[in-house]
Amino acid sequence: MGKANGNAYFIPKNEIQLQILLTLLDEVLHEKIHFEPADKSKSFLVEKRILQDDSILVFMSNQEGGEHKASLYYQLLDKGDDYMVQTLNLETGQIDMLHAETEEESIKVSLHFSPYQSHLIQITRMKNENEAEIKKEKDQFIWNVKANEAWQMKPLQDNIIRFDTFELKVKGDQEAQYTNSGSEVHVKTFIDQCADLSEQQKLPLAFHQVFGTLMKMNVKYPLSCTYEKNFEIEDLPGYCFLLMDKEAISGEYLILINDPAVSEFKNQFVYDHRNQTCDITALLQKGQNTLRVNVTLHHDGDGVVDPLCLLGHFGVTFDSRARPVMTKIDLNAMTPIQHGPLLQHPYYAGKTLLRREELIENIPLTDYFTLHLSELDRNFHDCLEVIVNGYSLGDRAWTPYQWEFFSLEKIKLKSKLRTH
Repeated sequence: MGKANGNAYFIPKNEIQLQILLTLLDEVLHEKIHFEPADKSKSFLVEKRILQDDSILVFMSNQEGGEHKASLYYQLLDKGDDYMVQTLNLETGQIDMLHAETEEESIKVSLHFSPYQSHLIQITRMKNENEAEIKKEKDQFIWNVKANEAWQMKPLQDNIIRFDTFELKVKGDQEAQYTNSGSEVHVKTFIDQCADLSEQQKLPLAFHQVFGTLMKMNVKYPLSCTYEKNFEIEDLPGYCFLLMDKEAISGEYLILINDPAVSEFKNQFVYDHRNQTCDITALLQKGQNTLRVNVTLHHDGDGVVDPLCLLGHFGVTFDSRARPVMTKIDLNAMTPIQHGPLLQHPYYAGKTLLRREELIENIPLTDYFTLHLSELDRNFHDCLEVIVNGYSLGDRAWTPYQWEFFSLEKIKLKSKLRTH
């Protein structure tokens, strides 16, 4: 290693000299801020900035799905100095005081990181006449509620069975059957369905595609297609609707449930303003049922291009061939708060009420209250609203799933917790 004029150094490029570089940087930079995860995790990004008032901002971001404890150290210039440590809430903009401990020539702030959580900390030197009260953390009651235990589950919207694959049969003008029975296709345009089938069996079709352009196929239109889906019903629902987007089927079509035709669709917003539904309750039967769509194709883009759904008050399971089975819904279902589909609701999207009772024997008389959902599935990223005895604590759309507010007495916290 060689030294040039001023603070310029020459360090040979090899692995042996890496430690020399790190040691030299420590000597030159005189680092006052030190961030140390308790488990030495390498999953953090840390950025520091000095503001015009000489206060220091430290941003720490957990880049992975695990929970971590960590410490933030700040080296004191003078042992007699007092410092104010604040946390800046990245979601609400609220500024709260943090408790800092003094260790030798540094102050230490203990932090907890939920999966993917970030903290923004500001450290400000205080003048003696403006000492701040740094008591929030010591005077705060933290109520940990376990998310991985059993919660009573109640979906607040109708359940769904989603059909996104069908058996396709195609006939031309000479009634020649081009595809064999049992050829399964995904909902998409007819030309793309045929392209998928061409990899499984021989078809009298020619395909050509230039990179970046639509695939081309020569077909003698019109063609008659039948899209068919079989499903099982163990218990007939009190009501059931066929749900589809207005553009789900392109071309001239007829929908049949167990042979009778389906008609009289009406506009109904379920997930989208283009949704439409038709009451098919009277057409269903216990046991085997068949949904059939007959389509006359005139263009490459015709066919069943979007999923068709059943909408109603029922549960959903699967048979040995992974086909959906309509069952009676379990009104006493219990489940943890976790990532993934709900019990008997594999296709469901919407609001769900998860309820349980919690007992607190002694409520501390503190100024602050924090409810923290602990042991939550690290892959969980849905929006949660917590309600305690009818009092909403607000929504959280991402980790950490915890709620803070003033005074437990305001909500008369005693025994119940509801969350959805």
